[in-house]
Amino acid sequence: MNQAPAIACNPIALNVLQREQFDSLTQAIFAQVQEKCELENGYVLRFINAPDVLLKIAEFIGRENVCCSFLRFQLEVEEQRGPIWLKLTGPEGTKEFLKAEIGI
Repeated sequence: MNQAPAIACNPIALNVLQREQFDSLTQAIFAQVQEKCELENGYVLRFINAPDVLLKIAEFIGRENVCCSFLRFQLEVEEQRGPIWLKLTGPEGTKEFLKAEIGI
C-alpha cells in the first residue's frame, strides 16, 4: 500500500547561503506571475516567455525539489513564444503549504 508523502521541507537540504539565494530567487520568480489558477491539489502559474524567466523557473524547480520532495512540478512552454506555465501539485495539504511557504 502506497502512502502519500509527508508535506514537509527538509530544513538541512540547503545550507544558509543556499537558502538565502533560494529565497531571493523564489521572490523574484513569484513576483513575475501573470496569472494564478487554483487547483484541487495545488496551483498552475502563468509567466511571460523570456529566457531569463525560464532559467529562473528551472533553477527554482531544481532547488525546491531538493528540500520539498513531495511536490510535483510540470513545466510547459507554449509554441510561438507563448506563455510559460508552472504547475505545482502534490498530496492533500499541498495548496495550503504553498500559500504559507511561498505566498502563492
